[in-house]
Amino acid sequence: MKLFTVYALCGAMLASGKMNQCAKTPKGGIRRYQPPRTIERGDNNPATIEFLLDNRVDLLNIFAAGTNPELEQDISSNMAKINTFQHAVGDQFMGQIFRVTRQIIVNMVAEGEFTVHKALGEKVAKDFRDNSQRVTRALRDIMYSQDILIKLANDEDFSEDLKIVNSKDLSEGTKVQEAFYNTHLPAFIPVFKLFTTKFIDLHKDLTLQLSKIISDEKQKSSYRRVINELPQVYQFINDNIDYVMMNNVDKDLEEAVASDILRVMAEQSGNSQIVSMLHRHGKFIKKVMVERSMQQQKEKAIAKVTEKNAELKQAADNEEEFNRILEEAKKAGEEITDAMRKQIWNQVIANQKDLQKEEISNQQKAGKKGQSLSKYQHMVALMNLMPDELKETLAQMVQDSCPELDLLTIETAAMEKVVSEQPDNFIDQLIQELHDVCDMFGLIDADKVTTYTAADGTEIEFYAADWHQGKKVDWSE
Repeated sequence: MKLFTVYALCGAMLASGKMNQCAKTPKGGIRRYQPPRTIERGDNNPATIEFLLDNRVDLLNIFAAGTNPELEQDISSNMAKINTFQHAVGDQFMGQIFRVTRQIIVNMVAEGEFTVHKALGEKVAKDFRDNSQRVTRALRDIMYSQDILIKLANDEDFSEDLKIVNSKDLSEGTKVQEAFYNTHLPAFIPVFKLFTTKFIDLHKDLTLQLSKIISDEKQKSSYRRVINELPQVYQFINDNIDYVMMNNVDKDLEEAVASDILRVMAEQSGNSQIVSMLHRHGKFIKKVMVERSMQQQKEKAIAKVTEKNAELKQAADNEEEFNRILEEAKKAGEEITDAMRKQIWNQVIANQKDLQKEEISNQQKAGKKGQSLSKYQHMVALMNLMPDELKETLAQMVQDSCPELDLLTIETAAMEKVVSEQPDNFIDQLIQELHDVCDMFGLIDADKVTTYTAADGTEIEFYAADWHQGKKVDWSE
């Protein structure tokens, strides 16, 4: 999906009059409901639409009209779905409750290192601290799951249940969480058990608060309408995406949201039902377009930094060829940096910095100038600077060019061996690229950067030299 490209094509199509906007919605006609087709994230629908389609029956049952004597039980057993629903549609009433709950969990993690250290020892406490974002997500999934809480209270194994919950999560970071479970879950089961009482109390309190909102007939009616209408609104966006793209070229983020464009198109189509739905769901349209725009810009930037990896790896034994390709890559990096200084890119950067700041225990004090780390340690340190959503995107692009290197599992002995087997000049360049990505997304504080001179004379900048020790701090301080 290239929201801000195809300049020449767009102009030519508009000039020739070949763009037949809304052709798929006949004038005066009413569209029959069909599942929206795919236009984003590979072969998947956007998470919001996929979730609404897959869970339509359960959601409509929870929000059904009339008194439901089993409402609290329905909420308790479907809490994760309700959380995904409120997040996907931007509901302010349930959203506030879930945000407060999430902050409680974040505070539990931030304050939990001492408790974990005392109960389970220094090594587990270190892993707890270094994986705070993954731990927070795991605690959330446990607290939302009635089945897992029952097993936890009865001291039964819930490892597979937790993995299944994560596999059904449509949000970014799922692959990072999966790698965390595959590497650390057995050691973390005793950690999660330390919070059993707190989990149960939070779950009960959240159930009661949500039941007050969902009992309201007006709110339930609005939720049912959202479930039924958002897939149709998205289908309309999909059917007319070429026209939306052309009208978004060279516009800033607020103008590019396209709700006005879509509304004009719907009015021209003569479909009053679509006009009405677009008017009601303007906030959702903006959310979808912003998310798609930001994801596209993020992927384009990372791809530009890493696009020469495959060629570099193949040419690693030919120093002259390697240097030639490297010079091309550096020029491309400068071009992408210059092109990214618009409003949407600034919002992408702000978004990544916010995600990073949420998990401040991933931030670490830098080491002394000249302190020597292994190349493997440099890679681990830089990957630990990234929020999981960015880490997942970058890791996939690196693996496309170097299939045996999985940055999602970089902290494992297997990946340490893989790194040691790669050509030195390729690893040196990859370290620089990881640094560039962190810097590009505003995750680097220049005052805390250390320069390391490799054996071949290459200067490598790295961050957080003591990533493996010491208290973590918020780098924005």
